[in-house]
Amino acid sequence: MKILSASLFALLAWVSASQSTCPTSHVKVWGSETYPTTPTFDHPYAKYDLLAGTIYSHTLTGWYSSSITVVEANDDYWLEGPASADPISFSAVLHVTGIAMSGEMKRPFACTSSGASGSLQSGAASQSGGGGASGCGNNAFDKTITLALQKLPGEVFPLTMSATAVANGDESTINGVLTFSLPAGYAIRSCHGYASIPTPALNQSWGQLKAAYR
Repeated sequence: MKILSASLFALLAWVSASQSTCPTSHVKVWGSETYPTTPTFDHPYAKYDLLAGTIYSHTLTGWYSSSITVVEANDDYWLEGPASADPISFSAVLHVTGIAMSGEMKRPFACTSSGASGSLQSGAASQSGGGGASGCGNNAFDKTITLALQKLPGEVFPLTMSATAVANGDESTINGVLTFSLPAGYAIRSCHGYASIPTPALNQSWGQLKAAYR
C-alpha cells in the first residue's frame, strides 16, 4: 500500500474540512458592503488578490466629512512538505506601506486627520500595524507584520489579511504583500490558489549525503 504524499494528504484534508467551499471575503467602500467569493477583487479604492497575496485600501473625503474603506481577504491555507509528528513553526508576514495625510483647513482653522492599518488574523491570534497623521503633517509608513503559527503538514487553517483606510477631511492609502517564512523543504498552498515556492533545503556535504543513505 502506497503512502499518501504530503500534498495529496493536504488536499484531502482541506476538502474534508471545507467541503470544497473557499472562504468569503468582505469589502466596505463608501458605506456599501460586499462579500466576494472570488480569489480577486478590483475596485478603484479596494483591491485584493489571494493568488498573489496582495491587498490595497484607499479612502478620500472632503473637509468636514469622514470615510472608511475596509478590505478583508479570507482564505484557508495549509503547510505542504515532509511529514512530521510535531507541529511545524513558521510565520505569515504582511509587509504594508502607505501614507496618511493631514492638511490645514482655514475656516475654522483645524488640521484634518487620517490613518491606515493592516493586519493578519488566524483564529484568536492576530497582529497589526500601520500609521496615522494629524497636526497638519503627512506620515508615510513602512511596516512588517509577523504572525507566528504552528501547524502540522496538511492541517488546514484560516487566515485573514486586512487593510483599512480612514480619513477625516483628507485621504489615506495602504498596500500589503503577504509572504510566509518557512522551514527548509516546506511550502504553503491555499483554497483560492495561493502557492509559495518550497523553501530550499540547506546544502549538504557529500559526506553528509552518504551518511544519510547508509
